[in-house]
Amino acid sequence: MKTLKARAISTAMALSFAALGVFTITNQSTAEPQGLKALVGGTLIDGFASKPIRNSVIIIEGERIKAVGQVGVLPIPKGTEVISTEGMSVLPGLWDMHVHLMINGHSDYAHWDKTYPPRLGGEIMPAAARQLLMAGVTSARDLGGPLKESISLRDRINRGEIPGPTLYVAGPFIQHEPYPGTDYFRWGVKGAAESGTIGAPATIVSAIENALSPFGVRITELPITPPRLLALIQAARKEFRR
Repeated sequence: MKTLKARAISTAMALSFAALGVFTITNQSTAEPQGLKALVGGTLIDGFASKPIRNSVIIIEGERIKAVGQVGVLPIPKGTEVISTEGMSVLPGLWDMHVHLMINGHSDYAHWDKTYPPRLGGEIMPAAARQLLMAGVTSARDLGGPLKESISLRDRINRGEIPGPTLYVAGPFIQHEPYPGTDYFRWGVKGAAESGTIGAPATIVSAIENALSPFGVRITELPITPPRLLALIQAARKEFRR
């Protein structure tokens, strides 16, 4: 599957140069090359504002770029698999910083959210990931989707089981209250006061207890509810009046 990913990237005219000097030749050896690939003939745009290199040669060993040059200048080792990029632009893999792999181009949320949840993990999200890769996107951030399916997709791509970009997934949307029927990918989070409690830090509770301690008041449980706090204050006032 890693070979499929490498071919997909080259077909999509995207090439990742991560952690390597673009024009640096590394790990030179006189031994017979093993598993080398050469992308030959395309126009290389290196991502560093350099002048495009026409008739480029990019030699890849495993998952690393071994050398970059031009046809007629950089020799291609014997036994190397040659992949033609003639007529193409070759550039570093792109990042998409805001995707939702569960959506996949639809425009009818009411229909989609009701109809397709059972097909998200097995069909829709893997297809969307493959589309990104074939468009030259080699890393992407998914900012909202079902938790189980998002993690599973990320991990399957990382294991080389299916093609797709490196994914960074956020899981479900976090909002005040999910829209009807969207609980599987939208999580509602309310403030502490809305749930009938005061999520007070221990320092604030300690301060209240210290202020009421002359009247024998102790706060022994958290979170403390507004009615309980009022009852404590009222009890302290009654004690004070005595």
